[in-house]
Amino acid sequence: MSKRSILITLFVLLGMLPTLGLSLFSIYRHTDWYVRNYATWGEKQLEIPLEIGAVRHHAFQRGTLESITVFQPGPTAEGERLPLATLDRADWIQYGILRDGEERQLLRWTVPELTLDAHGLEPLWNVHRQLLSGDDFWKTHELAIQIDGVVRVGFEEDALELQKATLRIRMENGVPITEIRFLVPDGERMAQVSVTLQRIVQHSAQIMQATLATDTAGLPTHYLKGLFPMLEKLGRTCRFTGSIAIQQSFSRWSGYFRGRFDFVDTSVFLAPDSVTGLGTLNVEKARFDGARLVMAEGTFQITQGTISRAFLDRIMRITQLSTRGIPLEPTATQNFRELAFRFSVSDTQMQIYGQCAGYGSGVFMTSVNGPILCEPSFLRGPFSRAVFMETLMK
Repeated sequence: MSKRSILITLFVLLGMLPTLGLSLFSIYRHTDWYVRNYATWGEKQLEIPLEIGAVRHHAFQRGTLESITVFQPGPTAEGERLPLATLDRADWIQYGILRDGEERQLLRWTVPELTLDAHGLEPLWNVHRQLLSGDDFWKTHELAIQIDGVVRVGFEEDALELQKATLRIRMENGVPITEIRFLVPDGERMAQVSVTLQRIVQHSAQIMQATLATDTAGLPTHYLKGLFPMLEKLGRTCRFTGSIAIQQSFSRWSGYFRGRFDFVDTSVFLAPDSVTGLGTLNVEKARFDGARLVMAEGTFQITQGTISRAFLDRIMRITQLSTRGIPLEPTATQNFRELAFRFSVSDTQMQIYGQCAGYGSGVFMTSVNGPILCEPSFLRGPFSRAVFMETLMK
């Protein structure tokens, strides 16, 4: 073979063919086929249907996905696909970082805004549970998602809007863990909320646990009514400050919470025309199973309010408390300075203990003239939780 033939062969093998290959691959990346294959790869990773409008590669390990729709698994009875989430665009970049002396690949996504279907959060929860099951993957990788704009939960006009949301999945103490932070606007205030998700081992079974915690600004409780419908009865003014831990084992939900409920509107959850005033409910510990409260301990206090004589009579019948120096007319209304008691709730029974400030134990309510609702002279036993709820609450 001549020298000229050798040079031409080397040019074709080392120059022309790689260039042609890169050109063809560049053309392929702009075809619908490539976009569909990319979406198929994402579906296999998430185990959920995806639709992607376009894939743009800006540089090595950097690009953009456009017009993204995540669908609920399986079609409806009419054969339609229901969207779970929609994104106009998602920019991604991947690079190496050093964590605990080991190199990991960090995949960072930046999203302008996100819209979620409020009724499709459970499928997204299941997708996330699948992501956290890949222990080996998170030993060498981390995922970070930053949403610059608003996250809307619900497609309707009055959808819940969250701001400055971030999500990060990483390995901590040998277990994959997700940290989510966001702000909930409420008038001129911003409530900062953090959510931690992880798999834990309990009784030889692996379950998912989500822990929600608020900052000192508190979170309006109507944002939590999807998890705990009974919180809606605390009124629109109520705010929660504390933490809630929710565990899912198979299809069963349970958990614990502790915290303080401020600005509880008693006129909303108590019987009509019974008590007025804004209260503070401090839950020291509580456990729930499904939507049912199993146990709880804490305190409740109202400063300045009114109570009807008819409602006092019902309280005395159930709790065996006694009154002092108040009108006897059934239609009378009594002003009070403080209503305060400690409570203990079990599966079927409950008990309350008076603790108004400045008095010994056993004083439940005071007026400007002194105690007006107190412990009786005899020892009281616990009373029926069901009767209490049915008789005194709406």
